[in-house]
Amino acid sequence: MPRKPVPVPPAPRRHPAARPLVIGAAVVVALLVALLVWSPWSDDSSSSSTPVSSQEAVGEAPLLLGPEGTSEATFVEFLDFQCPACASVKPAIDEARAEFEGEVTFVVRMFPLDVHPNAVPAARAAVAAEAQGEFEGMYDLLFAGQAEWSSLPDPEPTFRGYADTLGLDLDRYDEDYAAESTTDRIEADRQAAEDLGLTSTPSFVLDGEVLELGSYEDLTEALRTAAAS
Repeated sequence: MPRKPVPVPPAPRRHPAARPLVIGAAVVVALLVALLVWSPWSDDSSSSSTPVSSQEAVGEAPLLLGPEGTSEATFVEFLDFQCPACASVKPAIDEARAEFEGEVTFVVRMFPLDVHPNAVPAARAAVAAEAQGEFEGMYDLLFAGQAEWSSLPDPEPTFRGYADTLGLDLDRYDEDYAAESTTDRIEADRQAAEDLGLTSTPSFVLDGEVLELGSYEDLTEALRTAAAS
């Protein structure tokens, strides 16, 4: 998460009504709450980042949210499942995914921060679920239950309960959760974030370049331009 609060511009400048996509009232409220809690569009934590190839940003084993897009555009979110800012901005990411589904490929990479003791276990749960084709399901459950498990001294039984809810083979889940390959995958993601100069979550990378955004509309415009190129 950012190290210090960032001033939030007046709400009217960020009102979803200015967007071409019509969305439900519940999502509008969620977006406004997210922006009040954290303003990702004015974060300057990535100002020292260095552009890399799109493949380097995506990694060798990307965790996909939804289907691959038909364009070459690839949007990568480096996140920490225990990060409140990541949970707060999730509705905005969900909206972007809905608007650009089929065009842009959305990828998640793990960047568990040291200040969040349950972030690595949560990342392990997500990777273990992905091995059975349920990454997106676990992604949703981890953020939905963040307030429940964040303060637990041992969140693993809660995560295993999520795996059960998703109908996963629990013996295989346990093996994948504890596997050294899962550790290596998370550490590769963390190293990629550090190589990019990222210091906070969430951070966004589009086609190898870290995005520095002033508004949600800046995000959609960047995605639209990338998808068309």
